[in-house]
This record gives sequence, C-alpha cells and structure tokens, in this order.
Amino acid sequence: MAWQRLGEIAAMWLAWAPLGAEAHHAIAMYDPADPMRLTGTVRTFDWGNPHSWLTVTAAEGGDWLVECNSVALLERSGWTRTSVKPGDRITLTIAPHIDGIRRGEAIEVITASGAHLDNAMVEP
Repeated sequence: MAWQRLGEIAAMWLAWAPLGAEAHHAIAMYDPADPMRLTGTVRTFDWGNPHSWLTVTAAEGGDWLVECNSVALLERSGWTRTSVKPGDRITLTIAPHIDGIRRGEAIEVITASGAHLDNAMVEP
C-alpha cells in the first residue's frame, strides 16, 4: 500500500515538474546594452506578480508597456503600490525590446518629486 502511494506521489511530481521549468522566463528580449530614456505620463501601474507593469504615454512615440520586477523585489528597492499612479509625470530609463516595439524593461523610474526607484532586474 505504501509503495502504491509513493508511486502516485512520484507520478504527480513528474507531471508537475515541467511546469516549474517553464514558469520563469528570461529577459533576453530586452537590450540592456542600449538603454533609452522616456518621459511621460503614467496611464496604468499594475502592481502584481510575477511582474508589475507600467503603461506610459511618452513624448518618445506614444504608449509604452514597461515591465518591472515582482512585488517583493520592488518593495526591497523601496517601491510601494502607490509609488507611481495614473496621471503622474515620470522619467524612465528602460532596456528597450530587441524588436523595436514600444516595450521595455524598467531600469530606473524617476518620479515627479525626484525620487529614484530602481528596478534592479537588468544591468545597463
């Protein structure tokens, strides 16, 4: 009976094992060697896991989707759920998407009050 139960547990683990391997993705789609600076207005700030997201209407080409770290890592860097809000004017340094689309990985966000918020996910 114990061997049968052990077999069931092993089968479940093997079925779930590939999910863990696919759960995290690389940031290889962004180019930290060619950072760019954007200035604009926050449209949305989605505070969540596995990544938080900013949508910014920037003078440099319209709406940009900007990926940020997880909530826990952002909090360790001094962010809060209200660090940036819709309507806030911000300046961002991002690692742009390698395909040239209006998307990037945040490196740093400077708020209207001058606070520097580090994303600490990519190195320029």
